[in-house]
Amino acid sequence: RESLMNRPNRIREEHFLEAGRKAAESLAAWIGHPVRLDWSRPESVSVEDAGELFGPADAEVAACVLDVHGSARGRFVLVVDAPSIASFVSAMMGTGLDVPEATLKQIAEDPAAFWDELARSAALETANIVACAFLNALTRSWSEENTPETAVELVPSPPLFTLDFAGSLSQLL
Repeated sequence: RESLMNRPNRIREEHFLEAGRKAAESLAAWIGHPVRLDWSRPESVSVEDAGELFGPADAEVAACVLDVHGSARGRFVLVVDAPSIASFVSAMMGTGLDVPEATLKQIAEDPAAFWDELARSAALETANIVACAFLNALTRSWSEENTPETAVELVPSPPLFTLDFAGSLSQLL
């Protein structure tokens, strides 16, 4: 019996799109607000070019990284938007969705100072929810094309938070 790791088997574009929709639904449930997925189609990008997707090489970028193992191996990198996390934390603390101007200034001028334990925890939990929803949906749709003997399994590690330059994030891939 041949495993998925040893035979050519591509995940179809619609599998990624469905997984993205499920991740958006889970994120909306988690934050209590609608989420719109703007994704026309997945693109294959070389590791060397992936860093450019995170922004200018010298921009500080927050990301949550999960290693994926099972039927396929890789890394799930979720770039975290500080203003969105700030809005989410404000809502959780009962102060509404508005982010104070001082917090927005801190995000722009000193990103490391913004990412305190509460902000990191919110980002990590969000990444965990989004990644698990995405990978579970991807597993279900990918499994439909395989026989029960070759069931697909994609298992994420706990997420790790990193704050680094965009140019350095490609090293995580």
